[in-house]
Amino acid sequence: MFSDNRPGPDWQLIVRAKGDAIYQQEFDRFTAMGYQPTMVTATGSGSAATFAAIFQKKSGKFVARHGMRANELDTINFELRNNKGYMLSSLNVYGTPSDPRYAAVWVPNPSGISWNYNLSISASGYQSVFDNAVKAGYRPSVIGVGPDGKTYSVVWVKDGIRPWYAFHGMSAAQYQARFDEMTAKGLYPASIDMENGVYAAVFTAR
Repeated sequence: MFSDNRPGPDWQLIVRAKGDAIYQQEFDRFTAMGYQPTMVTATGSGSAATFAAIFQKKSGKFVARHGMRANELDTINFELRNNKGYMLSSLNVYGTPSDPRYAAVWVPNPSGISWNYNLSISASGYQSVFDNAVKAGYRPSVIGVGPDGKTYSVVWVKDGIRPWYAFHGMSAAQYQARFDEMTAKGLYPASIDMENGVYAAVFTAR
């Protein structure tokens, strides 16, 4: 468990909302009170899918969807990005290897930050994609591990944040070692995900 004591908006944490229907009830309850989802994760499939989400109390527009297949995510993203100026702020993969589902949150992008995303990059090909993205000035803001731990879905942003570190393909022990190393440097986990015992994380100074 990571506890962040930096000043910020009021927040609530939903843990173990089991199944789409229960998560939707919790989503409706919190948004009715003025909260917005800032990070949504899930694991499992069908009625056994378990959701966890961080909700912050803040104003402003957002769009959140879950249970999407890749083509549905692409269609929604095209409309939000190209016609409404939104960007992905949270992306997570759950379901099964043969039927991955996506949970995502989009927020306005008034600064015009350059960004893009990749879905289901193979573990063997991820380092090459990562190297090319970083060379072009991007960094991963979110890394989602596929249901079998063998793929990664990533949101890349060119926002100028420094310093940042990203790690993937880690065991629980390796993640803990990186966590201890990064927090000792004053960095915070901005994105953490785990499926099938495989961890990926992004650390930033803010």
